[in-house]
Amino acid sequence: AETAVSYKVDDVAAAVERLAAAGAELISGPAEGPHEIRAALRDPAGNVLAIYSGK
Repeated sequence: AETAVSYKVDDVAAAVERLAAAGAELISGPAEGPHEIRAALRDPAGNVLAIYSGK
C-alpha cells in the first residue's frame, strides 16, 4: 500500500485536467462514491495524491 495525500477540491474533473497538464498521471477516477467524487494521481516525482469533492 502507498501513502497518499488527500486534497479537497471544488471540481474533481477540472483539478484532474490541471494536474495532468502539469505532468501528473491519472491512476484512477474520477469515480463517484456514496458521499464524494474522487480521483488518484501520481505526480512526476512518483508521489500519490488523491483529490475529492463532496456531492
